[in-house]
Amino acid sequence: MFWTPCAAHCVNLMLQDLGDKLPKIKSALREGKAMVVHIYNHGRILSLMRKLTSGRELHRSCVTRFATAFYTLKSIWENRCHLQVLFVFEKWTKSEFAQKADGKKIARIVARQGFWDNVYFTCQVLAPLVDVIKLVDT
Repeated sequence: MFWTPCAAHCVNLMLQDLGDKLPKIKSALREGKAMVVHIYNHGRILSLMRKLTSGRELHRSCVTRFATAFYTLKSIWENRCHLQVLFVFEKWTKSEFAQKADGKKIARIVARQGFWDNVYFTCQVLAPLVDVIKLVDT
């Protein structure tokens, strides 16, 4: 019997290690996921986001593959201008969601330049490994 590791699985584990051990990546993933969950858990916020992005969706990550977390952050980065507008838009600021603690937390995340720096850094670091997964997983 021979044992050969799956290359895609090994690279996925490398991605997971980077996410667990590098504070910038860990922070970007945690805050990015919180933002996406918040938006998709509130229909009116989601509807407003869809209007601002002309129907573009944010990628939602899943537990099974760490590479999906990269796609989540990539979609956040690609929609950053719309997301920044969303959380200062009058319909947001006057909504009950903007007054709640979790809404305020997400608005602070989106307004913080450090969050966007971390998202950019994470996308730059993880993109080559995600490309390797695409190559070996076909």
